[in-house]
Amino acid sequence: MTKITFLTDSVCDIPDDLLRRYNITVAPIFVNFGGQSFADDGVELKRDEFYRRLRTLDDYPHTSAMSPELARTYIDKAFADSDHLFIITTPKGLSGIYNAMRLGSAHLPQDRVTLIDSGQLSIGMGWQVLIGAQIAHETGDVQQTHRAILSAQKHQHVYAAVGSLEFLRRSGRVSWAAANIGNLFNIKPIV
Repeated sequence: MTKITFLTDSVCDIPDDLLRRYNITVAPIFVNFGGQSFADDGVELKRDEFYRRLRTLDDYPHTSAMSPELARTYIDKAFADSDHLFIITTPKGLSGIYNAMRLGSAHLPQDRVTLIDSGQLSIGMGWQVLIGAQIAHETGDVQQTHRAILSAQKHQHVYAAVGSLEFLRRSGRVSWAAANIGNLFNIKPIV
């Protein structure tokens, strides 16, 4: 049976118990605000602390991907004692983490690494990782695992409702006028 391991980034929002069950390695995305950069690893920056601080920030936080060199350390950890590594990341159009993982895995035999752009965020991405990890655990078959991930990716749609347009305005995704009108009429968009 082929030993298959998984590496993903912290955008996946997979609960800790499932990360442990399937031995999934998580590389942090970095959150930058207030002149500082924090690893989204639950240690440097806890989510509840981030959301508490977010309400009072003037400058909207932004994320950044790790360097390919740092990605390589996570890749090597996940690949150790493995026959095949699946790396599933935040969409390459939204983050540099895909490219960091591509460059960071270049030293490995490419027939033993599968890099996948999830096309999703949050649990949409996490679901692909979990489907793959479950199939890998049950079958140990690389091709079957890959097909299951791609099938999950093809058939999933994630919708989210936002409680306020304020943070969409701060990030530049909606204009000041649209945010104020939306908030005035208590509009909760689904994205």
